[in-house]
Amino acid sequence: MLAVAAVQNDSFFLASGVALSGDARGTPVRRYLKDACRYRPGRGWTRVGDLPRAAAAAPTPAPAPGPFAFLVLGGDDGSLAAFQPPNRHPGFPKTILAHHALAGTWKPLGQMPAAHVTTTVVRWQGGFVMPTGEVRPGVRSPANWWIRASLP
Repeated sequence: MLAVAAVQNDSFFLASGVALSGDARGTPVRRYLKDACRYRPGRGWTRVGDLPRAAAAAPTPAPAPGPFAFLVLGGDDGSLAAFQPPNRHPGFPKTILAHHALAGTWKPLGQMPAAHVTTTVVRWQGGFVMPTGEVRPGVRSPANWWIRASLP
């Protein structure tokens, strides 16, 4: 669950997310994932390169500023999942990860000014809008971002 979806040319991608399982007492345990897969009609699913870090619940669908790349904006890497006290949680990673669809590779591409999770992204007026989202567990921001993304 909480995977990032992207569409690039003739392909659909799913990346990161979390897997849920139970511990010995049946308490839910999250495992943060770094894998990514590509689906092509008529060809099925294939694995692509793993993300450098987990990015669960990153805004989805991931913005695609060009014909061969899409961006994962922040996301939860799980490193602060047990942070206490929760009301002092510093927030989620701000790193932008770029996936090159032809090469199947990832690279860091700067940082967001603020990281929001559990939200969406839509194309609008030559850029992308990211409305609201959680800035730390259980805390939603009223901020809306307009993002102009370009690849070097």
